[in-house]
Amino acid sequence: MKKLDVTKNGKHHSGFPNSAFIRKGEVGDWVNYLTPEMAERGKKLIKEKFAQSDCHNHRLFPLS
Repeated sequence: MKKLDVTKNGKHHSGFPNSAFIRKGEVGDWVNYLTPEMAERGKKLIKEKFAQSDCHNHRLFPLS
């Protein structure tokens, strides 16, 4: 997707360049984008939202 013209050029209606929305797509790369506080908030949110589902297992959502 990085090679598409639409992601290289232009701007989102928010004013950010389209290229700002494309990341590496590597597993675990989120640590380069989230602060420890954001990660902790995400962990709590995932735990809360998936508590009643089969997807609450920490192995499915490794955020450590």
